[in-house]
Amino acid sequence: MRIAVMGAGAVGGYFGGVLAHQGEDVVLIARGAHGDAIAKNGLNVDSHWGSFNVNVTVTDDPSSIGIVDLVLYCTKLYSNAEALPAIKGMIGPSTSILTIQNGVTSGSIIAEYYGWDHVLQGATYIESGIAGDGHIHQSGSTARIEFGEKDGSNSERTKAIFNLLDRKGIQAVVSSNMLDALWNKMVMVGAIGTIMAASRAS
Repeated sequence: MRIAVMGAGAVGGYFGGVLAHQGEDVVLIARGAHGDAIAKNGLNVDSHWGSFNVNVTVTDDPSSIGIVDLVLYCTKLYSNAEALPAIKGMIGPSTSILTIQNGVTSGSIIAEYYGWDHVLQGATYIESGIAGDGHIHQSGSTARIEFGEKDGSNSERTKAIFNLLDRKGIQAVVSSNMLDALWNKMVMVGAIGTIMAASRAS
């Protein structure tokens, strides 16, 4: 399965790095000094499961990639206006777009562009950050992606993507009710964000 990670920052870069390190065909989409460092020196990842460096294809031009089987869509919601048209060249008849953006509307927004036949909704639970250009640090024993079809079915593509994702360094969960899962994540983010804002923490 050919995988493109749209937005290979702290979260997308971690998941893409794990997949690439374990032999999957991955292209990271990252720009600026972070992308340049990955291209020059490989991607460095420190995590609960160990540290590694992996040489992985990286580009800041999604149109150069061609059709992929899976787009792991990790950009911020405010980047959708730019990012959604940019991935068009990667979308073939059977391409899946798994969004792990925060919020409950991401899947619907992407489906307006590409249709629900291409979209899987997801939520991720991970503590990770960019420690430096081309260097991602993950902490804690959780690096989970919960995802599923809009109708809750356990489809052939959810089975295939579960088999791809569930491995050392990634816990994959197929949900039969992603609306509940997305709202649960929103409640968690809202609660943590309020505490962090009040305490001026980051």
